[in-house]
Amino acid sequence: MKIILICILVSSTIFSQGGLAIFGGSNFSTIQYNNADLNNQIDISPKNGSSFGIEYRSSRFNFGIGFTQRGSKLKQNSTINIGGVDYEIEIGGHEVYDYASAHILYPISMYEQIDVFGGLQIGSSIGGTSFTKLSFTEFNSSQSDEIDMKPKEFGLDAGLLFGIDYMLNHRFGLRASYYQGFTNVRDTLKTSLNFKNNTLNLSAIMKLKGQRKKPNPEEQATKIETKSSLILPLRSLEVK
Repeated sequence: MKIILICILVSSTIFSQGGLAIFGGSNFSTIQYNNADLNNQIDISPKNGSSFGIEYRSSRFNFGIGFTQRGSKLKQNSTINIGGVDYEIEIGGHEVYDYASAHILYPISMYEQIDVFGGLQIGSSIGGTSFTKLSFTEFNSSQSDEIDMKPKEFGLDAGLLFGIDYMLNHRFGLRASYYQGFTNVRDTLKTSLNFKNNTLNLSAIMKLKGQRKKPNPEEQATKIETKSSLILPLRSLEVK
């Protein structure tokens, strides 16, 4: 986390002469298994996370770096045999994957306040957390376990990022985006048991330089210079 914050501060210094903006918000992430049968057998629901970073806006592309959390909630009903007796159980939990991320986006201006964009995002793992809970359906009993996952367990996360920016004014705005991962999340799993990230993001944007758009020619034309042939100011005529 400290490394990401340092990178953001360094980038803000390097790009201080350009269109710099910071962003931050919430992620709602799920996973999709490569094996379609697993997607049907397991109850997969979104896991909340956070994302923040800094973005440099050139005349053609937007370049950004930051911190991104992905993951998912998982739940599955099954049975376990203890002493020759089958018991109904529920296996649930969640996983959180932390990434140092970077993206490049191509924005298209639709209206004065609205831009749509599409591009690529990649993420390098900085670890994660896995929480598992086993509950006996027929009894008020459960066991849980939480482990820290190491970066070496993850592959490079890469995929498409597209969405829309809506600027409330020249400085503040809102962003809604969707990420579709194309690479397997885990390096330690077989392809058939592996999965990919999907993430919906809602963020706030603040432009640090607050650049305004150039006024229209019609607005400039309203500024009319006039010359008066009077030698004395109007106030002196009133006195006279």
